[in-house]
Amino acid sequence: MRTAIGNAFKSMPDIHYEPVRGLFGPGHIVVELLVTGTLPDGTRAKFHACDVMTMIAGKVATKRSYRKIAG
Repeated sequence: MRTAIGNAFKSMPDIHYEPVRGLFGPGHIVVELLVTGTLPDGTRAKFHACDVMTMIAGKVATKRSYRKIAG
């Protein structure tokens, strides 16, 4: 996880995560985000992200991330 986030900041140093919505329940968390930044070639990137996490004993047990390019 740490490596993936580090790589995102290397490829888009100005990356910005804007929270859209957070949903919480027993044993899970769902976070929706709008992610923007500039790619190395100067192109602006914008995509929707959704992270689904399973919690066990107050710690993240699993995490699935979904991404879709925003139009």
